[in-house]
Amino acid sequence: MATQVQDLQDKIKKLDARIKTLTGARDQLSKEWLDVERGKSILLAAIENLQLGFVAMDDYKNIILKNEAADNIVGKLKNSKWTIDDLGQSITEGDYLEEYGLIFEIDKCYREKIRIGPIDVRMYGKKVRLFLSPIIVLKKSITVPGVVLVMEELS
Repeated sequence: MATQVQDLQDKIKKLDARIKTLTGARDQLSKEWLDVERGKSILLAAIENLQLGFVAMDDYKNIILKNEAADNIVGKLKNSKWTIDDLGQSITEGDYLEEYGLIFEIDKCYREKIRIGPIDVRMYGKKVRLFLSPIIVLKKSITVPGVVLVMEELS
């Protein structure tokens, strides 16, 4: 009987130690999660407050993030729906985009993982300077998860 009680007490001590370890790990994860969320909030606020238009797209050219300046350049209301195809079709003149198009340049940015720009164009009746940059998460990655388009209104 004494051995069974001792065995149970040993098991309880081991479980208490595991609980203490798991509680510490949970607390550490909670702190790190809050740090990540705070950093994410700061980054999103910084992007939203840029004077330059900022558009992040995924590898299917779906807009995943844009700021108010991008909406203003495009001439749309904040949080309105517009697409990368809409942007490409709006270009009436500019550098070599007339020949190849914005989608071609975005695809090139994806494929070759290179920055492109500045490209001066006329879109939506405004002179706009475009910059494209791949979103490179891992240097050795074969593909990139997205591309960023930065727009500067010149006139």
